[in-house]
Amino acid sequence: MNAAAGQITVDRFVAALNLGMPAGEIPAALTLAGAYIRFDEDNVRYSGSLDRGNLTAFAARVRDPANWEKNDATAYAIIDGSLFGASMPPPVGGTVLNAGELLFAGINADAPDAIAFVVLKDVLAGTQIHFTDKDYTVGAVTFPTNEAAFTWTADKAYPAGTLITIQTDASPLVADRGTVAGVGGGISTSAETYYAFQGSITNAAAGQLTVDRFLAAINLGNAAGDIPSEVTAAGAYLSFPEDNVLYSGSFDRANLATFGARVKDAAHWARNDAMAFPLTANSLFGGTALMAGDVLFMAINADAPDAVAFVLLKSVVAGIEIAFTDKQYTEGAAFPSNESAFTWTADVAYPAGTLVSINVDALLVDKGTVYGSGGGISPNAETYYAFQGPVLNADAGKLVVDRFLAAINLRAAAGQIPPELVAAGSYIRFDNDNARYNGSLDRSDLSAFATLFKNAANWQVNDAAAYPLTGGSFFP
Repeated sequence: MNAAAGQITVDRFVAALNLGMPAGEIPAALTLAGAYIRFDEDNVRYSGSLDRGNLTAFAARVRDPANWEKNDATAYAIIDGSLFGASMPPPVGGTVLNAGELLFAGINADAPDAIAFVVLKDVLAGTQIHFTDKDYTVGAVTFPTNEAAFTWTADKAYPAGTLITIQTDASPLVADRGTVAGVGGGISTSAETYYAFQGSITNAAAGQLTVDRFLAAINLGNAAGDIPSEVTAAGAYLSFPEDNVLYSGSFDRANLATFGARVKDAAHWARNDAMAFPLTANSLFGGTALMAGDVLFMAINADAPDAVAFVLLKSVVAGIEIAFTDKQYTEGAAFPSNESAFTWTADVAYPAGTLVSINVDALLVDKGTVYGSGGGISPNAETYYAFQGPVLNADAGKLVVDRFLAAINLRAAAGQIPPELVAAGSYIRFDNDNARYNGSLDRSDLSAFATLFKNAANWQVNDAAAYPLTGGSFFP
């Protein structure tokens, strides 16, 4: 064997990894074994769970590109000779966070007792963040033995901007994203400080908590414990006299620095001294929880003015958000970086049967408000999806889908259609550039109205001209 002379004898190929353009042939045996994977980026690293108790399940995770992180500009550090050194893998610690890279976004001291936080940095699967309302004293060896101390763990990679809610007095503890374990408890209405930190909780009942880095703190009522100076310096400490507070500013997270500045500003928070903020789908930011079929597309123009319309088949509260995108969906994969993704927000409560039109090119809406990244609709192959979940960075493809609600397709296939939409009858397609529901708009019987929607015979189609928006609406 002589590598320099190309004298290499292959008895068996084991695996292959490709970056960028094809370079060499891929042995068929590797493809069949699922031992070949490729990426467009310069640097990639598996970032899913490293639990190898079940090697078949572990191998399946490694084969899924969605479980890899990618970076086209910066290589991953080698720590202790390994790409999976102490800074990266679960369960050794996941992503390292510093003060200000997490902010509290809400807290209820009245029932249901809960806290909410937002990560301002991408976190890997297995990342652990600890929380406690034990009073911290600078220089003390241990924390008090009373009160709560628990650990939140990322069950998968979460992009920066993700909001998470934890119910602190539930038994067992409950989180709307990820998992949570430890000792919970109620939140005091008279004097309470909650801390977020990375480190370890050895024995909560004995006050044996080790803090490597404080990340953030929030206080209600009177002072309770010291506030770490690094948290104050990072602007990651907030204090309120009320029992219940919740961030209520814009959730546009396209610019995380701007979003973080809003969260740090108490003027953007709602306050209530008598009543807790409600939980919906275990989240303080859930609004009305919608399911597949609770929203239906009612129109789409691929010719100018490019626009979509939808109908609510369930009443929604003010502040509810519904996201829309024409980025092609592939199960288990990240969304592409091109095309549109934006969020519609109800400015008031809207009853079931409400029709809403959105000019997707200009991001104008006839009801509510809309923010995000707009763009034209392709007349060749286009699928528009409606879903609940945050659009964190549209241009980077960072969308988190909690629940798909509806989809509409023009012309050729473009992305996968989630099976729950087909089952709910909330997916419809046309072989034309422009389509608009033209049946009865009597919504006194929403079930009958939905049946009319699902019949393509009740739709107008036009290949030559878009349907007009009058006063910004398909259905003035």
